[in-house]
Amino acid sequence: MLAAEIGNYLANILPEQLRSENLKYTPMAEDGLRFGDDCIEVTGVLVCWMATADAIRYAVSKDCNVIVCHEDPYYQAFGSPVELSAGWLANRNRLQMLIGHGIAVYRCHSPLDVLYTVDAALDALDMDIIELYSEWIARVARVNPISLEDLAKRVCKGFGVDHVRVVGDRTAMVSSIGLSVGGMGLSFNGSFQEWLRRRGADVIITGEVDDYGTFWAEESGVAMIAATHPATESPGIRNFSRKLAQDFPNLPVQFYECRAPYSVV
Repeated sequence: MLAAEIGNYLANILPEQLRSENLKYTPMAEDGLRFGDDCIEVTGVLVCWMATADAIRYAVSKDCNVIVCHEDPYYQAFGSPVELSAGWLANRNRLQMLIGHGIAVYRCHSPLDVLYTVDAALDALDMDIIELYSEWIARVARVNPISLEDLAKRVCKGFGVDHVRVVGDRTAMVSSIGLSVGGMGLSFNGSFQEWLRRRGADVIITGEVDDYGTFWAEESGVAMIAATHPATESPGIRNFSRKLAQDFPNLPVQFYECRAPYSVV
């Protein structure tokens, strides 16, 4: 099969009703073929959070010449001439590997959030849900009261991380969890945090949060737990890789788990 068949599958992954709802919030022009030739014969597909250098090397080791990534494979020069992006060392290194091994890269962003990442993140918490608000990628789950510290420990276990960043009194009891996985906790997505707050969230679990967002949380009376961007989205991306393998049973499909390269000192 040709890579274009994978591209067509990704372009039509959302049912029409969900697609219409998604387009109210997020355009999908960012998705599709991001690098390479869609006419290559597919030897294998690697699914990952981002086409990092390590992910590309893993694809090569597994004879995968198509990568499906959730995040953009390139770093963008926001606020600067777009041609600057091509000169970034990280971008050049990735491009050289992709060119050298004849790999095509597709991005599938908001459709995977709508179908997979948010609900998989909620499942990873393994908590009894009393009531759930659900709209687009917004989830607010009412649970039995739990201390912020105990919830943080549950987040560590659920997402397989050894530490999280916490805003709020760790002894305080919380009972209404807003999910803001991935980069939705960043301040340029601040309206999303307020959306969750207005729907009752007294704690928000997110992937990453910047300092602006921590002050918003403190001054809005909302606790926050940040477990890194890839960790909170990887359970859903892994589930998607399983679905892709089911839908293309004769195609080798691999999953590569990206991890933020942090260490705690």
